[in-house]
Amino acid sequence: MRAVLCKEFAGPEKLVLADVPLPPLRDGTVRIVIHAAGVNFADTLLITGQYQDKPPLPFTPGMEVAGVVAEAGAGVTQLKRGDRVLASVGRGGFAEEVVTEADGVHRIPDSMDFVTAAGFPVAYSTSYGAFAWRGRLQPGEWVLVLGASGGVGLTAVEIAKAMGARVIAAAGGADKLAVAARAGADHLIDYTREQIRDRVKDITDGRGVDVEHRAGEEHRHRRLLLGLLSAPQAASHGGVLPAAVPLVRRGQAQAACLAHPGLQRSGAGARPAQDAQIHRQGGAHHGAVSAVAAARQN
Repeated sequence: MRAVLCKEFAGPEKLVLADVPLPPLRDGTVRIVIHAAGVNFADTLLITGQYQDKPPLPFTPGMEVAGVVAEAGAGVTQLKRGDRVLASVGRGGFAEEVVTEADGVHRIPDSMDFVTAAGFPVAYSTSYGAFAWRGRLQPGEWVLVLGASGGVGLTAVEIAKAMGARVIAAAGGADKLAVAARAGADHLIDYTREQIRDRVKDITDGRGVDVEHRAGEEHRHRRLLLGLLSAPQAASHGGVLPAAVPLVRRGQAQAACLAHPGLQRSGAGARPAQDAQIHRQGGAHHGAVSAVAAARQN
């Protein structure tokens, strides 16, 4: 089969297309014929050797895919040949086929195309895990999403709304805010023209927000944001992993990193071992799919 190979840790211009052997099917795995693959920032870290997981060379990058199950290994009962699926595969997605653990593979609705499905596992699971496991988000609470027009930011808006929260989206410029509004944001802040602190206080009648979700904006706004929580306390950020999304809830600075849940560095209330087990069982994907599907139906 054909696959993209990383033969040296460098930029994408050094990736090559090559013929490689088909990966062998193992017990508990499925073989997927790939129709689409997602491209993430973490992929660029992986091929340049800056990711927390540094695989031996050569390897095929690509963390998330969508396609059709070609065959299932021994012990796999929930999937069968012909199923349309999405999967978080870690690496190996930039190829014609991939073999991956069946627990990380999930059927997709008939209404979901492969391109949409391929961009689902990493971003949506990250936001769902951040809100459901780390932030303990409750219906009616206030959420501030920074970088709300990007991939993870938009999923944060959708997931928070699906969980019943009131969402404030912050982004730079009217065009970006329009995208966040279409995703369901209740209130919009253009931080190129407005002061986030003042607008958040106005929107919440001085109360502040319950949860802050920072999708790529943590360095620009970190000092400002710590004063926006409804019950602010002294908070420190204990070192964000490269693929992590910083999340703050009432004085607890946390990092939600779904790629390697066991490596999370977080504040009070962390459950790395339990969260890792949930992720291995597909809880993030299932929860995100269910939450977004329910919201869109409504």
